[in-house]
Amino acid sequence: MIYAFKEAVRGLQKHLTTSLVFIFTLGFALLVFNFFLWSFWNLNQIGKQMKEKIGMEVYLKDELSFQETGDLRSFLESQPEIQKVEFKTKADALEEMKAYFGAELLENLSGNPLPNSFSLEIKERYKTSDKILAIAEKIKAQNGVEGVEYGEAWVERLDKLSSVFLKVALIFGIFLTLAILMMVTTTVRLIIITKSETLKLLKVLGAKTSFILKPYFLGGMLLGFSATGLSVLGLYVVHQFFKSKFWTVSFLPLEILGGVILGVLFLSAVGSLFSMTRVLKV
Repeated sequence: MIYAFKEAVRGLQKHLTTSLVFIFTLGFALLVFNFFLWSFWNLNQIGKQMKEKIGMEVYLKDELSFQETGDLRSFLESQPEIQKVEFKTKADALEEMKAYFGAELLENLSGNPLPNSFSLEIKERYKTSDKILAIAEKIKAQNGVEGVEYGEAWVERLDKLSSVFLKVALIFGIFLTLAILMMVTTTVRLIIITKSETLKLLKVLGAKTSFILKPYFLGGMLLGFSATGLSVLGLYVVHQFFKSKFWTVSFLPLEILGGVILGVLFLSAVGSLFSMTRVLKV
């Protein structure tokens, strides 16, 4: 194995220009792919933090009786999507507004124009734009409900943006898979072709096929690993830039990075095997 590894390194060194072009080209492509994964991951993290604060305000009509208010509360508490229901009087709402805007801005206000309302806490698994919209529409249809308010705009935008980044990453990942297979196959085959005479001699001398193939197999793996390492380093630089200039972001977790690295190594191994079919014909 040590001999095969040394031969793999020696083969890459002899074709240094080709090897470097491969590493930097694939490294950049992987950087783009990792960037989309990183963006999707951070959007999801931001979304989780924001969705924890998602609530819903149900405004009641002024003429609603005490009994009707109680019936509506019972209806809300019976809904599987709702975690908690809290009744808020007009006076409570006015005090909150004074605390938020300042009492001096509201001192000339005649009476209390604010309605009674219910503040709803939504269960975590229902905090997506489509499910929250469905809950809101169901509540709006109830008697005595004047209106329903929640942060539907940014919830929907966040879900759509996360979906876009995930779709782009998946599409790019498909093309990247094909590119890795083609690049590894081409590069390793080029190295093999230049050493065809040596390979023929080894075959004549009785060397086992596995002994002959190992350096090229390891060479393909080394190319894939080097490109992956370069892309992770580039992503870390991008991550540090965003972290220092814009907002607090998280680096990709080790399980995702590990999955990317293992995936590239697997594709590199498959590409190497494709290229080595030529050796078997020597």
